Amino acid sequence: MEINEGGTVDGNETGNGRYDGTHHSNEQNRFGGFLGSWCEPCRMIAPVLDQLASEMKGEAVYCQKNVDENPISSFKYQVQSIPTLKLFVNGWDVQTFVGLQPLQSLKAATMQYAN
Repeated sequence: MEINEGGTVDGNETGNGRYDGTHHSNEQNRFGGFLGSWCEPCRMIAPVLDQLASEMKGEAVYCQKNVDENPISSFKYQVQSIPTLKLFVNGWDVQTFVGLQPLQSLKAATMQYAN
């Protein structure tokens, strides 16, 4: 999964920071990561995101977007620093994390909105 060039999450953008998940057979929360390949903190958070995706499988879908290759998405979601992680719940951007984050903080946010 990834956030597409037009600012969409999984290709179903409806505007105003919301995506329409109606095309998904099992609607899940989504964690979108805005990262840069040259960014050292982004490299440092990558293993945390991999572990989060592994441990929280079924609670959320994890995706990432390279800000250099996708400036429209970065602008649309008001990404000013990287790494930036956004949690989308029922299509709405509900929480943003900027900078390095501990695994436990990201897990707690995921569980707060788990079905």
